[in-house]
Amino acid sequence: MTKQAALRRTRDIAAIFVGCFSLYFVVLEAFYAIPACNTSCPMRPAAGISPTLGLFFGAPGILGCSAANMASDFIHGEPIDMLVPYFLVQVIYNAIPYCAWYFVFRKNPNPYPRFSSAGKTGLFLVLALVDSLVTCGILTAMDSTIAEPFRFWSNCMLNDMLFTFYLGMPLLRALEASPFTPRPPQNIRVPYVKQANSMTQRLLMIFVVVATAVMVVLVGATLFIAHIPDTGEAIRFTYLCAAIFTVTVLAPMLAFMHFVEKKITLPVERLTESANEFLDTLRDRGQGAPCDVEVCENGIAVENEMRELFDATNAMRHDLLGYIDQLNAAATERERAATELDIARRIQMGAVPCDFTEITKRFGLEADAVMHAAREVGGDFYDVFQADEREVAFVIGDVSGKGVPAALFMMRAQSLIKQHILTSANLGEAFTRANAALCEGNDAMLFVTAFACVVNAETGLVRTVNAGHNPPSARLAGVRDYLKCKPGLVLGAMDGVRYREAELQLSPGDAIMLYTDGVTEAFNATDELFGEQRLQRELERCDRREIERPAHFIEQKVLAFSAGVPQSDDITALSFSWHPYQSVVEFPPEDEQLDRLFEFLKGVCDREHATPKALNDLMLVCEEMFVNVCHYGFPESARRMPVSFEAQVDEASRMLTLTMRDAGEPYNPLEYQPKKVVAGVDHRIGGLGILLMKENLDDVSYEYAGGRNVLHMKKNLDALRE
Repeated sequence: MTKQAALRRTRDIAAIFVGCFSLYFVVLEAFYAIPACNTSCPMRPAAGISPTLGLFFGAPGILGCSAANMASDFIHGEPIDMLVPYFLVQVIYNAIPYCAWYFVFRKNPNPYPRFSSAGKTGLFLVLALVDSLVTCGILTAMDSTIAEPFRFWSNCMLNDMLFTFYLGMPLLRALEASPFTPRPPQNIRVPYVKQANSMTQRLLMIFVVVATAVMVVLVGATLFIAHIPDTGEAIRFTYLCAAIFTVTVLAPMLAFMHFVEKKITLPVERLTESANEFLDTLRDRGQGAPCDVEVCENGIAVENEMRELFDATNAMRHDLLGYIDQLNAAATERERAATELDIARRIQMGAVPCDFTEITKRFGLEADAVMHAAREVGGDFYDVFQADEREVAFVIGDVSGKGVPAALFMMRAQSLIKQHILTSANLGEAFTRANAALCEGNDAMLFVTAFACVVNAETGLVRTVNAGHNPPSARLAGVRDYLKCKPGLVLGAMDGVRYREAELQLSPGDAIMLYTDGVTEAFNATDELFGEQRLQRELERCDRREIERPAHFIEQKVLAFSAGVPQSDDITALSFSWHPYQSVVEFPPEDEQLDRLFEFLKGVCDREHATPKALNDLMLVCEEMFVNVCHYGFPESARRMPVSFEAQVDEASRMLTLTMRDAGEPYNPLEYQPKKVVAGVDHRIGGLGILLMKENLDDVSYEYAGGRNVLHMKKNLDALRE
């Protein structure tokens, strides 16, 4: 034991000693001060306090109360030579319940003083009686001057026994509920655990309270009838009546309580305890884990209805564990299936493109797509891919059915449609061949609606084919409407069906939205459909607000419309707009047009995947040439004509050619010779531009043709991309 622990233990012992001393002394002196309590049969309630404090606190409580009794004897004039003997008698009186209790319960799993059974309550009553008898015997042997031993015995014994039981038991119950901890002998190694009131304890307390109330009523009535005028005799008569009624009323009630405890309360408590153990078993379920209610035969009689309750509980537990095992197996299977479905969803989402940056840079087609499955995997799909050097294909489809079969058929349909679009002369032939392939081995009788369009990024010509799909919504020349396209039969339904290709012409800025019926057939809480008209209105709003991601915009509108309603179908949308790449641009010869020139050069470089450094080099060269024309290309009185730039790519020679044309005065910058600068004379700048062209271009040539200065600036494509 450390020094601090020893100091703390000493401090606790001293505090208990002082507390027990004070409580005992105050109660003892309070009744000494009442004349009626100091007659021939004195009333000493403190006699019930000291054994109880000794039982709970051990040696500090025993010695504290004994010291308080000795101090009281000294104050009230007891002979000095008798103080120590009386102190020792008080120690014995306080220690008998403590020693006897822990001797009886030395092997009990809960040996601490607690009225948790009728047996412990009865033992406390017996200890109060034995303690009183032993103390009276010692006092009688010590004092030979006692004139009437029987009267002394009855007075002293009944006072000590009755107050020990009727005052000590509530005091012990209060100490048990307090923050204090019992102090058992050194041989007791069981740790103290504060416990809640059990059913048995609550019933015992009720029985004791009822028995006490009955006893008080009976004793009071008897005392009233007897009408004894002498106070001492009245107290003695009360003690005798209380003892008689304790034996005749409380003892039978304790015996009855023991019967109830054995037959009902202890089995119920065991059932409750076992239920908590069973809950722990369920939380940490293992193979072969016990589940039956284990019955301790000591003090527990499980018979009749209680036996049936135990058997029913055990049967219920076996059934419950069986159900739990089944549920665990089902949950494991569901988890495995969910994992597989999640993998399938990732594979499915990985099969559709999400990044259209390259399509936009190379072909001027701004695309946006979204696919929101109603289940883990869906039957909708879309695809965007390059059909040839100048064309991009946009495909959308919707497979009949839901779940895994539809998802598998969707993957097959998407692959076949793409394959045949890439290898067929036109879209009608591609769908005809895809339909024939999908009809083969289609025992599940699944089919797919599909719409495909191939856009020529240079001309804006769109070739389309429809296999039973919703007509797309198109914005043509600023007007939004549904395309008038003849639908063919769905793919996979019947072999031998032939599909025909249709055409339409886009203008710069025109847009088309492809979608599945999960968009228009979404419904809200009032069973109202989203519908084609609502879709048209939302797309018109999208056009007016120039929203960059129209497919995602429509998805959010549909989900908001059907909020609170389970999604019944996959929601898929695919949109694109045509912003053709401009290979020739014209600018007024003004410095303010440099930003437009840089934007044109950026588009050229993005299309050819040029590096940022290559773009910067071209900007420097073209800026020098353009500014030179703006400042010096036209006389003051001449009309200032636009300057044009043209970009051409020759894959054979691997060259990018930028051609600048201006209608200014004929001037070949390649022949520029620096001249001596003379004050007041305007000189055309050219030296810096020539230097930049030589450093950053692979070839530069000049000609004067058609009344225009024509400057050809060439850059190797491979060097442009390094």
